[in-house]
Amino acid sequence: MSIEDSRGMSLKMVSVISVCLVTYFLWGGAAAIYKGHLDQEAAALAAQIAEQNGESDVDDDVNFRFRVRRGSGLAAAVVVMIAGVWTFITNSIIQLGNLPSLVPYMVTQRMGYLGFCV
Repeated sequence: MSIEDSRGMSLKMVSVISVCLVTYFLWGGAAAIYKGHLDQEAAALAAQIAEQNGESDVDDDVNFRFRVRRGSGLAAAVVVMIAGVWTFITNSIIQLGNLPSLVPYMVTQRMGYLGFCV
């Protein structure tokens, strides 16, 4: 075993891993933007259907509150962070199925994000 063999990962391998990681984060951002678009469309459709059926929107009066005990802020922050990471990972995987409609949406509606990615 020579000295070169024990140096660790090559610069090429580190570069490839870094590019893959940045690409995944950019894909996750695009997937989150598209999920927000789908959620807005679903909410608008539900409101339109409710309006046609003569129903009122009951969800406007609902307030959610989280009560956090004193001293448990760090634990709550960790839980929220883990939930956020889990949501990011699952959403980026789920939105792979919407790739054929996600790409045209990003090209036509979100040119700023594509400019940021480049």
